[in-house]
Amino acid sequence: MTIAKPLKRTKKQPVKKAAVPKAAQPAKKAAQTATALAATPATPVVKLPNVFRLTRESIGLILSARKVVFVVLAFYIILQLLLASGLTASLDISALKDLLKESFTDSTILTGVTLYGVLLTTLGKSPSDVASIYQSIFFVLFSLFFIYVLRQAHAGQKVSMADVFYKACAPLIQFLLVFGMIVIHLLPMIAATFIYGATIASGIAVTLLEKVLWGSLVAGLTVWSLYLLAASVMALYIVTLPDMRPLRALRSAKQLVRGRRWLVLRKLLFLPVFFLLAMAVIIVPTIILAASLTTVVFFLLVSLLLPLGHSYIFTLYRKLL
Repeated sequence: MTIAKPLKRTKKQPVKKAAVPKAAQPAKKAAQTATALAATPATPVVKLPNVFRLTRESIGLILSARKVVFVVLAFYIILQLLLASGLTASLDISALKDLLKESFTDSTILTGVTLYGVLLTTLGKSPSDVASIYQSIFFVLFSLFFIYVLRQAHAGQKVSMADVFYKACAPLIQFLLVFGMIVIHLLPMIAATFIYGATIASGIAVTLLEKVLWGSLVAGLTVWSLYLLAASVMALYIVTLPDMRPLRALRSAKQLVRGRRWLVLRKLLFLPVFFLLAMAVIIVPTIILAASLTTVVFFLLVSLLLPLGHSYIFTLYRKLL
């Protein structure tokens, strides 16, 4: 009787995957990358607060460093009065008010609004070229002062006057270069306004269609300038950071507003509108009740626009980060 030998178990051979041709490997990697990106959740876009909240937070930022801001603002006002002739170019509001009473006998509010519009035409005007140079110098220097104070206040650090005057001007050259780029970005709007005025004055644009066409050109170039300014204005605050170059600041500002440029522009355009309405609430009653004090009140309000404007834009800049 023969005993049957047990059968030997054969090992299962691993199934070899079909080799992918080299030509198909890049396509395979691209497909894998696309699948991985699709599985990765998208980075949420930071939602910007509305303009009223930005205004409230910007005022709160100034109040957090109100002592230093008040001292710097006092220096700014005094230098404007002494060297830039801040009140020299002012108008005689009392005399103008008496003249307008003959035209608007039944409406003192209309008289106040009209004179407020006349006051707005004096903004940016200087009695001499020397005063204009001083105004430009003070604008740049005190912009650096206020930006430094706002940055330190936002970081929760104490600010001393010595630090403001000694450290704030460190990025002066970089700041001026970025400011020069802002002026370049304004050139299309300035040129369009000049061309439109010249065409109307010389009689080139006479018919309604011609005026509409030239007006459309002005509107297009103005929108283009504002589109560029939405990023370059933010570069003013980026360039004041330590070891920051102007070109790097401009590139960073462009990246900062990418995909949100029109939203940022809308919030920036709110600033002059808010200032004009807020000043009207103060100036118009002053013209009606105490016309002799109007020039002084108007000058103080215009001086206050510098720290308030920087605080608003700096707050917007921080919200974009």
